[in-house]
Order: sequence, then structure tokens, then C-alpha cells
Amino acid sequence: MSYDGFFDLLKPILLRLNPELVHEKGLSTMALFDAGYSLLKPLEQPKTINPISLNGLNFSNRVGLAAGLDKNGMFVDLLSRFGFGAIEIGTVTPKPQKGNLKPRLFRLANDGALINRMGFNNEGAEKILKNLGNSKWVKNQMGVLGVNVGINASTSLRDAYKDYNFCLEKFFPVADYFVINISSPNTKNLRNLQSKDYFLDLLKKIKKHVISLCAAHKCHRPLYVKLSPDLEAIEIENLSDVITKLEIEGLIISNTTEKRPSLEQKHCKETGGLSGNPLKASAEKILLSFRERLPSYVTMIGSGGIMTCKDALDRLNAGADIVQFYTGLVYNGPSVIKETIESTGKLPA
Repeated sequence: MSYDGFFDLLKPILLRLNPELVHEKGLSTMALFDAGYSLLKPLEQPKTINPISLNGLNFSNRVGLAAGLDKNGMFVDLLSRFGFGAIEIGTVTPKPQKGNLKPRLFRLANDGALINRMGFNNEGAEKILKNLGNSKWVKNQMGVLGVNVGINASTSLRDAYKDYNFCLEKFFPVADYFVINISSPNTKNLRNLQSKDYFLDLLKKIKKHVISLCAAHKCHRPLYVKLSPDLEAIEIENLSDVITKLEIEGLIISNTTEKRPSLEQKHCKETGGLSGNPLKASAEKILLSFRERLPSYVTMIGSGGIMTCKDALDRLNAGADIVQFYTGLVYNGPSVIKETIESTGKLPA
């Protein structure tokens, strides 16, 4: 049975169960299936369709996995089977942490959405690095690996750079690119790091550390920043100035939203970040705003509200260099990844 068939068979059951339990057990179950499957079909490199080179990295195709699905880097080999040109793990923090109290993940099926207030729950940098060491896909450098890094809940904003730099140093030998996550709505005050003064100081310290790590390891690791879809025009202007000044190489746009557009279901008033269909318009609008203001060398990774192949193509046409799936994969399964990769072959190279 294919992964598409496996998903289609289980989907009616999965949508009735606790979403966080489904997330954990679903991946674990598929990993067991994959362990047997791998004996028959070894891991392969992603299919090369409309490849692109960005900041020294060669992406086999334009479709990636967003951070959050594989927080602890335990399922990279399984997820690579879906064909992603890039897989991003995390968010990783220096120390392990449990995250916010449960329930903290809510499914709004009629809206094609999720609300989460996970709170950077993860096993910590040390353990996650070991998990990646068990991945054949990572060890054999079969695709592009992104590591999304954050701060522990106990870390002050003044010391935030220390947590980011710790994770950069820890994962530098295995990551292909890094993402500085300053936009999750589920870690108290984290989004304040997007304010002009914090942002400039933080990115200066991180960029300096990256330069020293690149020199020490004699290799380059692009640094991207993940931003909120809830930014105002003046904030976009201020952030663009800093990104240009410090020559930050890329952005991921966007994270989840704290806003609540018209939603149908009972969980719509839960606190946390909203992803999926309702995020589509604002994420695309923010991406267009940054694309207009930033130099062409700044990579744009489109994320948020990408549920279908059409959504992905729309985001690429709006200026994204590559796109990432998360909620779209949760609702539509692996087939949407394959369809999107194939469809990007029709776009201009």
C-alpha cells in the first residue's frame, strides 16, 4: 500500500480523534510502516523538477516541509518519502521543554484550519542532534535540511541571542540552513523581537556568530528569519531596512496568525496561532509587501495557508522562491505534495 492509500484509509478515523494524539501516533505508526517498506525500496533523493539554487543551496524542487510537523527530527526519513526538496525540523530550543498545557492543538475541519498553542515543546538541542544522526537522509545529504531554532520559555528577550546562537553552533555541522523563529505567538513576548530595536540588536549578534561559525567550519549556512503575518505596514518597512542593512539572506513568510477571521467551529476562540485556509490571504499579502521592498537576493519561502497545489502555485507566482506545507499536508495527505511538485514543472525555471 502506498503512503497516499495509507492516509486515505485512516483519514476518516484520524479526523475524529484528538489532534495532538493523531500527530504523535500517526507519525509513529507510519514510521513503523516505513521501516518495513525501506527494505523493499531504499531512500531516494527528491525528484528534480524545476530545481533552484538559493544562497548556495541546491533545491531539487520548490516544495518543502515547514517546521512543526517533525519537531524533534525523528521522522525525517519517513517524511522524505513524500518527495520534499527540503525538510525543516524544529522549533528546537537549547534545553528540552514540555511546552504549554494540554489541550493545545485544535482542529477546525470545516475551516480547513488548526489552532495551536504548543509552546516550543521539544526534546532539546542535544537529543534532537542525536535523532538527526540516526537519519540516513541526513547522513547521506539526500536533500536540504533546515533547522528552525527558538528560545526556551525561561529565557529573557535580552538573552534571546544566546539561545539562538547555542542552537546554531550545535547544529552547524548538519544543517543546510537555519531559521530564526521570532514570530511564534505561543511563547510569551517572543513577537516583541520583531520590534525594530530588538530586531536590529538580535540579528547583529546572531549574524556575527554565524560569520564566525562559517569561518571555523569553512562552509556557508544561510540564515533565514520567520516572521508573523500580523505585521503592520510600518513594521514591514522597519524590518525590511534591518534585513537589507545586515544582508539577511532570506525570510519565511509566514508563521501562524493571532487574528480570527470568520470561522465556523467551536474552537475558533481558542488562543494560539491559527494556520490553514484562513491564513492564506494575509500570508500572501505580507510576502508581496516584503518582496517589493527587499533586494532580489533575499530568498522568500512561502508558508502559511498553503493547502492545495493551486495555493502553492499562487504563492510562487506572488514571489516565493519555494513553498512549505504543514496544515495542507495534515488535511490532504502526501498526495498534495506529489501533485504540487509535478505541477511546478510547468512554471518558468
